[in-house]
Amino acid sequence: AEDAVADGLKKTRAKKIMCIVMNPKTGDILAMVTNPSFDPNDATEPSSLSERKAFQKMSAKQQSKYLSEMWKNPIVSDLYEPGSTFKLINTTAALEEGIATPNSHFVCGGSINVAGTTLYCWQKAGHGPETLTSAVGNSCNPVQVQLALKLGKNKYYNYLDLFGITDKTHVDLPAETSAIIKDKSKISKVDLATMAYGQGIAVTPLQLITAVSSIGNNGILMKPRIVKKMTNSSGKTVKTFPVKKVRQVMSEKTASEMCKIMEYEVSKGGGNTAKIAGYSIGGK
Repeated sequence: AEDAVADGLKKTRAKKIMCIVMNPKTGDILAMVTNPSFDPNDATEPSSLSERKAFQKMSAKQQSKYLSEMWKNPIVSDLYEPGSTFKLINTTAALEEGIATPNSHFVCGGSINVAGTTLYCWQKAGHGPETLTSAVGNSCNPVQVQLALKLGKNKYYNYLDLFGITDKTHVDLPAETSAIIKDKSKISKVDLATMAYGQGIAVTPLQLITAVSSIGNNGILMKPRIVKKMTNSSGKTVKTFPVKKVRQVMSEKTASEMCKIMEYEVSKGGGNTAKIAGYSIGGK
């Protein structure tokens, strides 16, 4: 994970890349990487030469602020708009509530009018006729809007609760942040529509991977686990940390359908760069 993130930083020239690897069946966090990072053995020095030069020119107050930002774990402390990855939450809710099936038919004309406001698909020419499965693969916004409006805000927010978006994951790491979600009583139809494709809501990276991992665990949400056990100098286990099931988010049937939709995303949709020969991979 460290190598992949470092490589990605060079290729994309991004300011920051984060990576989490989680076992969906147990909630075990197998890797958690942020780059740029810092050396814990020299925690007052930025890792890159260019950052060190900039740091040396800062005032004492600026340096203190810089270090506080550098030391925090953004995977549990930073919030971001999840965008199209959040369509998995909306699609799951629609399947579970019987509003649509993987083969339900839609037509995308490139935009949709919601309460007098025009919301656009990224493909402004439209995707034309598509099933729910291909709509997720196409990352079609108007289809997600239709699903959310049919669900209504009460059911939509219920699924935010079920997926753990309205609460912290309670991982055993410090400074975990809560998601930013608009008050249900105050949201408009347009707010609901944009949340359906991951805008107007902000989550932590850890919240999102925990929520989506429930799809790969027959619909069961797990608490993220950092440590399995603690041993003494003789190798004897002195404390264990059990796997913890949080709740059943969706039925096994819906989880299976979502896995197939996510596999379509990688094999035929917008996630095809994640293909690996010989493996069945789902993504968004």
